[in-house]
Amino acid sequence: MYIKIPEHKYSMTFLENPFVRQTLFEFDSLLKAPFDVPEMWWIVAPLLAVIFIMTFYFGKYIKEKLGYNTALGNSVVLFFVCIDLLRHIYNYTSPASFENYAWNPLTTAIILMIILESILLLSAAFEHALPEKVMYFIASPVAVNVQAYVMAAIVYTQSEPTFYTFMAALLLFIIMIVILRIVKEIEHLTLGYHFKKTVPEKKSKK
Repeated sequence: MYIKIPEHKYSMTFLENPFVRQTLFEFDSLLKAPFDVPEMWWIVAPLLAVIFIMTFYFGKYIKEKLGYNTALGNSVVLFFVCIDLLRHIYNYTSPASFENYAWNPLTTAIILMIILESILLLSAAFEHALPEKVMYFIASPVAVNVQAYVMAAIVYTQSEPTFYTFMAALLLFIIMIVILRIVKEIEHLTLGYHFKKTVPEKKSKK
């Protein structure tokens, strides 16, 4: 004889939720994009390199912060990535045609909006129009490069962006922040241990 434990009526409802399932599907599509379209690696590889190099740099030099000059550079990168994405849309067909923009109005409009955003960020960084901490957040390598990556995934896979794509991008942004934070903390611990081992203790004066 055994007692049957009734299944909780709320079990699995989270993953079965249509909103969650569609968001996770779009998230999975974003992650698979470079593998589905290998040509995308020409954009993705430099973006990932910049994110991790900057993370390791600021993890090592803790007292340094992202300055206006770095924010300016990130804005320029975002601008030229979007220009390249417009070029890619132009070459969707053979021969290339400006009509491709008309056939992909939403994607084109989003890219143009991000170009405008990059120009505004560039101007704000150039003129020091915003507080440094604000620029540090909105023009950080993660914020800028996640936008570039998501749009590259949409353009190179020739998919239509939806509300769920935006939610998947937000999820990717949060996960990247968490991962990079963990990497930075591990680097802090490693460097702290290395510093203690390499710097001899000063003898106390009698």
